[in-house]
Amino acid sequence: MEGNGLTKREVLRKIQKLMMLATSPNEAEATSAMNKAAELMERHSLTLGDCQTEEEVHASAVRLDLKGRTSRAILWEAILANGIGECFDVETIRYVKKDGWHLAFMGTKTDVDMVIYFTKMLRRSVGKITTLENEDEGRSVRNTFAHGMVNRIIARMEKLYQFRQEIKTSDSLALVVVKKEMAIALKKKEFPRVRKTRVTVGNNRSAWERGTAAGDRVRLNKGVRGGNQQRAIG
Repeated sequence: MEGNGLTKREVLRKIQKLMMLATSPNEAEATSAMNKAAELMERHSLTLGDCQTEEEVHASAVRLDLKGRTSRAILWEAILANGIGECFDVETIRYVKKDGWHLAFMGTKTDVDMVIYFTKMLRRSVGKITTLENEDEGRSVRNTFAHGMVNRIIARMEKLYQFRQEIKTSDSLALVVVKKEMAIALKKKEFPRVRKTRVTVGNNRSAWERGTAAGDRVRLNKGVRGGNQQRAIG
């Protein structure tokens, strides 16, 4: 039994219902639902996939795409999405179409939904903070700042992921392997020919360090504070 007399499966059902609300077009309602889901997951050391069977994992395999915010590809945004994906056992690919660039996410439906949510919220936050703190700087400095910020955010999320793995049962860890293998197989099916891209980051050490400091200020489970604004991100 979990806290408040609920079993693990009952807690998960409650989280899943909140995740459904988190897809609402009403941003305030969606954010509130995701915050409550994140609080429950943190309190009970759970993820949405913890009670799935191997058959359910394969049955819930999906590819969902997210369009880039601008017509020109933003590499820090792709790196951010990929880093978040790795923390939720989701494979991520950046590709280009006539209408601009896109990100494809492959994994279980619940994990992909979570990755897309965090990607949308964090890319918005990184973009806003980068603009606010580099108003008089050029593109190179802004790019280096954003990469420093993203690098720090991913490092922090990886620590949360590692902690989550340490407290999992052997059955849950075995399921993680199944999920990863499924996601990789789906990526190979959807994108049989993938080219690796070298990422060049400016050598402005000051911009990178300022970005890293800004990445430390992003509250991954409570909200993002920047200027007079606050944005909850789960």
